[in-house]
Amino acid sequence: MYQEVATPRFYIDGLNWAFHTYGPNSLMDLPNAYTNITPMYPNPTALDVIGLTPTTHYIGDLTGHEDGETGRMLIHVDRGNGPRGMFDQGPYSKNWIMFAGHNFYTSKTKATLRTQNGDVIEPTEWINFSPSDGYFGSGNNYCNAERDGFSFAHLEVDDEFHYATDKWIDIRFQSSSVDGYEHLLYLGGLSMGRYYDMPTSPEIELTMTHLYDGITPQKTKGGAVLPLSKYKGSQKWVPNLANFELGAGPWEFPGWGGVTGGLNPGRRVWDLKFKYLSDSDLEPVHYNVDDRQNHSSWNEEGNWFSSVLFYTMGGALPFVFCPNPGDEYNPYLYKQPELAICRFNMNTFQRKRITKTLYDISVKIEETW
Repeated sequence: MYQEVATPRFYIDGLNWAFHTYGPNSLMDLPNAYTNITPMYPNPTALDVIGLTPTTHYIGDLTGHEDGETGRMLIHVDRGNGPRGMFDQGPYSKNWIMFAGHNFYTSKTKATLRTQNGDVIEPTEWINFSPSDGYFGSGNNYCNAERDGFSFAHLEVDDEFHYATDKWIDIRFQSSSVDGYEHLLYLGGLSMGRYYDMPTSPEIELTMTHLYDGITPQKTKGGAVLPLSKYKGSQKWVPNLANFELGAGPWEFPGWGGVTGGLNPGRRVWDLKFKYLSDSDLEPVHYNVDDRQNHSSWNEEGNWFSSVLFYTMGGALPFVFCPNPGDEYNPYLYKQPELAICRFNMNTFQRKRITKTLYDISVKIEETW
């Protein structure tokens, strides 16, 4: 059921954490040999798409050329000085990527993800990012979007992905058309990292609030009360589309809308309490953090501290919150999981021991922009 809180999931943005930990110069690049970029205003750099604030767009020209080739653009994510623990390996990996504020559909853009060794990283579950066969080779090597707005996917990293040699990930964008028309790619945000599922669902006595802190009633001299609106919700990611909203699909007329993620519902706030968590659910075995390794020594299975608190810097960095990961994505029925960019509205994180080995925690999660 939409808006239901089940066992929530936290999508942690490893790129944003690496940006604030190591700085921008060693994280991302756009190699000139792989790009055909037309400078356009405001023309931010690729680094401007980091940070879960996809309102300023990076613009790339993917227009086809006279020789029959399409334009292409490549974003190069350097993991050599970044978080080696950003990706898990194998069939139980919990990796994700999101492209926010894009026009993949109208620009006829396709995307593919590859490791340094050339291996394709394939999506296993997705929203508006379905794999197809044969565009950049055999197999599910590229993905396309049926709508503008955002694309979201879980990724499976093969066991052959090596932390020592696969030090970067390449994300290639290429137009699927050489029809002679202009194909300008707009990309507002790029996020990737790992997600964490809470071990249990929260207590049934939870609180979910819509906070309209951007609207203030103002009384006129004549006694009428009028709303003074600074904002009703987050800024739009792309023209006429709110955050986590998808535009019209190929079978719909433009202007009819698409899968709605929210029509300015105010600022959502969740007050949640989780009971009977084990010590291993909450804390690592030690705090000798070495994020440039595979985390096998301190975060092998993942826990609340090493998977969430550490990579959000104690709640200072935003994350994507999903109250109920079980909600299905079905564009034909206009359904999608509830997603929100959030921060923790708290500075102190406590655990209260209720038995010798079990604890309770409470968190306040607030939508941010």
